[in-house]
Amino acid sequence: MRRDPTATWVTFSNFLIRPGLVEWECTEKRTGQGVRRLHNSIRFDSFVPSHDIIASSLATFCGSAYATIYFGLTLHEDAITSIAEFTGASVSAKRVLAGSGVRVHRSTPALCFSGGFDSLAAYCLMPSGTQLISLDFGGWFAREARFFERFDTHIVRTDARRGNALDGGDHLDLDGNSWTFMGFGAMLYRDHLGLDTILFGTILESYRHSVDKGRKCQDDPFPFPGFGLTRKVYVGGLTEVATAFVCEYFAEDYVSDSLVSLAGVGSTKLYRKELLIHLAKLKYGRTTTMASLHIPTHPLVFGDYGVDDLLIFYIRKKLGAEVADKLCCNMSPDAIELCDTLHLDFYERVMPELVNLCDLSEEKGYFSKLAEAGILPWDDNDWEEFRQVMDVLRVYHPEVAVIHTDT
Repeated sequence: MRRDPTATWVTFSNFLIRPGLVEWECTEKRTGQGVRRLHNSIRFDSFVPSHDIIASSLATFCGSAYATIYFGLTLHEDAITSIAEFTGASVSAKRVLAGSGVRVHRSTPALCFSGGFDSLAAYCLMPSGTQLISLDFGGWFAREARFFERFDTHIVRTDARRGNALDGGDHLDLDGNSWTFMGFGAMLYRDHLGLDTILFGTILESYRHSVDKGRKCQDDPFPFPGFGLTRKVYVGGLTEVATAFVCEYFAEDYVSDSLVSLAGVGSTKLYRKELLIHLAKLKYGRTTTMASLHIPTHPLVFGDYGVDDLLIFYIRKKLGAEVADKLCCNMSPDAIELCDTLHLDFYERVMPELVNLCDLSEEKGYFSKLAEAGILPWDDNDWEEFRQVMDVLRVYHPEVAVIHTDT
């Protein structure tokens, strides 16, 4: 996680804790800025989380942005230690108790479920008994909530991404500190539901480390650090193309409403997702037309946006330059050459090296289910073509994964 050098400290205080409700004040001081104060609240199922759980949940918004963090709560020593290790900050509390808090038996996985294609694909592939937990941030995120409310999910409603300024100042961008705030709900429900495992809809495009062909990732490739929740990866080996295929094959009835929840009309994101579902319908012989797609107001420029840059190879290969240019224009000559010469089948397949399931006994069923949808493990040619695409993208995005294909 990236530490923000301008942030100095943050406090969470003046808590009101009731069944299904927690309110607090957040005060932040950043270098060169005055103190800013914000009122936040969360609403959830009718239970009372422990102070340790509340503090650990709020820490997911902090990332490593702060030098010091204070909680106006009574925390156990082990909770303070975990939060300090997670944030890299000096952590203090209103009162500190020795040892650990109440221990509960935890053996249940949870999926952080937004209803987008990637988390919907994870929903289709997750193990039985997995609990769904969704975050309703309000505002323009309301369209997500309208979709995931259709599922049997535990909903946490919160203004913690923005909140209400107490001093008339700007809102605090706590969600900009770290992506880990997406695990906020799972952390809040950890002891209530007995959770020990956390799943996200994190896909292959998010991977930023080197990967070795034929070598299973021993470490979590998309870590959610600490707090007693082990991260497992069910869609990490799939591209956005493959997750669209999974959604269309196993959750066709949800796809149209999921599209509406994803992005606004005129956005490149909506058009990209529509193109992928169009291609999925073609793959499975289902009725589809390009006429209903929403062409974006302005296309992206190749080299500016990593996800679209990766996907545009496949879209151009399958649908041609005219369609692709409406999403992402000005592809480089070497990128166009790869579109013309490679098969690019790896987009439709799964990289087993980035799959990390809850139990090894699931593996056969997991890959059989993907095979049912025509999604097979990568072969040698897939690895070589992926390496070539990454080599082109690395000119524009140095952070993309380094691929080792030597065995």
